[in-house]
Amino acid sequence: MLKIILVSIFFYFSISVWAEEGQKNSEKEGYTLKPVLLDGSNSNSIALGIEYGLSNGWVFKGEEDEYADSDSDVDENGYWVDDVNKKVRRNSGYLKYELSGVWTSEEETNPESFSKVKIELGYDYFRPSDSWNKDFDFYLAYSMEGDQDFDNRQEVTSASFSGYFGNPKGTYIVSIIELGQVDASENEQRMALTTIDKFDRLSGEVAFKYKLDFGESRKYKPKSIGINYRYFSEKSAPQSIKSAGLDKFKRYSIVLKFEHGLYIAYSKGELPFDLQEEKVLKVGLTHNLF
Repeated sequence: MLKIILVSIFFYFSISVWAEEGQKNSEKEGYTLKPVLLDGSNSNSIALGIEYGLSNGWVFKGEEDEYADSDSDVDENGYWVDDVNKKVRRNSGYLKYELSGVWTSEEETNPESFSKVKIELGYDYFRPSDSWNKDFDFYLAYSMEGDQDFDNRQEVTSASFSGYFGNPKGTYIVSIIELGQVDASENEQRMALTTIDKFDRLSGEVAFKYKLDFGESRKYKPKSIGINYRYFSEKSAPQSIKSAGLDKFKRYSIVLKFEHGLYIAYSKGELPFDLQEEKVLKVGLTHNLF
């Protein structure tokens, strides 16, 4: 881990000037193309990668208002984000698509080899407030999950419910519960262990973000801290899958975000397509390359 800390210091001060000169912040764009450094406990080298994402959405009826604070609903570590084009949806239906993942030159050295394409159709109930905004979503979704290059992949159809509570200053907590059916016939890792290619899966996520305020005393001051926990559980998994430890996945992350776009994240656990638990230190930018 010492290697990435040293590289991160150089990385941070090298790009801080560049970041201050007006590069587009991915939090305010419909796409993500950001440099990241990854140091995994199961890898002998640091991986330089690109975190990418693309999202867009449409609102059916209901009012639309720009967010008062665009930072309040967006994070830098793939957490759930309650937005469609960064607009408040008040009692309206919506359609949304998104693509996300992390790419490195060698997939074997990528400790975050989990990519996703998702289409979501839902209904949003939003109630703004001077103290705590409340937002509840129910949605149906089709997703394709895979490793970095989708060599191993699986399709998921699901129904989800989410709840969000956040204040105008940027502090929030959000939770998601999802029940889905997974078609893993194209997941070679799984099919090598069992002939059962379809199964039900219960998953959930809880994320908390607290906005920090150090005044104007520090130039490179911390801006916010976030905590995220994700859980996946296969229902009635065959014994071969249980023995391999592939019936349940869980992972938590802690993210510290600084001024001028730098963030540092620490994660422990595993996600679908991970064969073993891993600790990951990640350093990146919220600013797009282009």
